[in-house]
Amino acid sequence: LWNSSTSTEQILDIKWEEGSGIDSTDAISIAGQIILSNELISQRQLVKITDILGKEVNGNEKDVMLLYIYDDGSIERVFIKN
Repeated sequence: LWNSSTSTEQILDIKWEEGSGIDSTDAISIAGQIILSNELISQRQLVKITDILGKEVNGNEKDVMLLYIYDDGSIERVFIKN
């Protein structure tokens, strides 16, 4: 999910509710409710910040794509415009 105010990409974790609000028509399941959660995002820890070439940086760089690498293996791409 793109956050245009901070120019960052965020993970969108979707949890499906079962048993209520679900309708099946012609073998197509339709979810009546979608619950969004930031639970997984808050549990991960930042391991390092690199540029796109893999060089470790401090994260204060401007006008360059940075990769935030987390302990769960996820990578967040961040571009901060000067």
